[in-house]
Amino acid sequence: MKKFLLALSLLLLCSCVHREDYYVFSFDDYSITPGYDDVSFLDIAFDLDVPDSLEGNEKLKSVNMTFFGKYFGDVDLYNPTNKAIDIKDGKLSRLVLYFSQLTDHTFKIDGVDLEKSIKKNCEIFNGEYIVRNGYACAIGKKVNGKDNVIILYGDIYAMDQDELNHLEIYAEE
Repeated sequence: MKKFLLALSLLLLCSCVHREDYYVFSFDDYSITPGYDDVSFLDIAFDLDVPDSLEGNEKLKSVNMTFFGKYFGDVDLYNPTNKAIDIKDGKLSRLVLYFSQLTDHTFKIDGVDLEKSIKKNCEIFNGEYIVRNGYACAIGKKVNGKDNVIILYGDIYAMDQDELNHLEIYAEE
């Protein structure tokens, strides 16, 4: 019986999901992890125009996020419970970031510097390079049985459509 309880407790400890299991996007000294971080973590460096609370299972889509007064991108937030919670306990499920809005920053995914070329990034992260009305790269993995995906996009209106224009990171709720 003791061996069974020990094995069960080890299994439970090993099945815990950590921040590093998800894709961690970072720039300068800040990092954001859709699927893991909550709004209180985002409040440290970013400004969000959100209500004080979220109703049970409520989702907020495309919430503008600013960084020192500059538009940074959009985030999706959700309440993973059936009851109302304080907005600071809401979870981040999606981040869309436009690089043209932020210059002079170093951007990383899981500690690896992003290149300006979508194709190079796709090779580095073993993603799927997509050429349809512009260039994109899809990178994905499973975390706790759910999809965690990054999509890197080029600007279809630019002369160099392979240049990284924006990214989207989302974690299945």
